[in-house]
Parts: sequence; C-alpha cells; structure tokens
Amino acid sequence: MTAQINPQARNPLWAWILGGLALLLIVVTLAGVQLPIISGERAAFYVLAIIGFIMCTMYGMQWNTNPLNIIGMILGVLALLLVLAVLFNVQLPLITSDRDAFIAMSVIVVVKAAIGWLRDRMMGAMA
Repeated sequence: MTAQINPQARNPLWAWILGGLALLLIVVTLAGVQLPIISGERAAFYVLAIIGFIMCTMYGMQWNTNPLNIIGMILGVLALLLVLAVLFNVQLPLITSDRDAFIAMSVIVVVKAAIGWLRDRMMGAMA
C-alpha cells in the first residue's frame, strides 16, 4: 500500500515560515539569548520538537521504500524517543544535559528538513 501526499496540499510559504522559526530558535538558543516566552534550553527543546512535528505532519514522508523516506522515518522515531527521554528524565549516554538534547533535536530537525527538500527535488525531477 502506498499513501501519496497531494502536492497541491503543500504550501511552500508555511514550509519557509516554520523552517525559519526553527532556524531562528536554534541560532538564538545556541547563542544563549533568553527569549521572553521560552525560558531555557529545555523549553526551547520542546518548542523545537513541536515545530519539527508540525513540519513533519504537514509535509511528511510518503510511505514507500525510497531510501530518503526510510532515513526520514528513522530520524522521526529518534526524535520521538528523544522527546520521551527528556520528558521522563531518562539518562542517555550522549545526552547529559538539556543543551545536549536541544543540539540533538536541532540536528534531527535540520537533517529531516534537508531530506524532505531533497526528496521533493528528486520526485519533481522524476515526474
């Protein structure tokens, strides 16, 4: 069974807005700037995870055996597990602080966005 996403349902403006918000949050948080609403790295972690999940929901991968889709799904599962680990204070070997968790989520979100962009370019070239 192959589930296809209607390309007309995707709005590139939202992709740019959400991607820009995620990138801004990453840069500001890693620079150590305190935002009025986001009080620390843990809060920034959760906000970034929510932005990433929204982006994934809106522009998610198609269910097929394309290697980019499989990599994206694996990264999505890792993101979910990371959120659960932070939420329940589970100690992970390489994630020892909120900053480490934020950096890991940042890498996942940026790589997944790049995979989605690359997949869309590849699918457009094949169509």
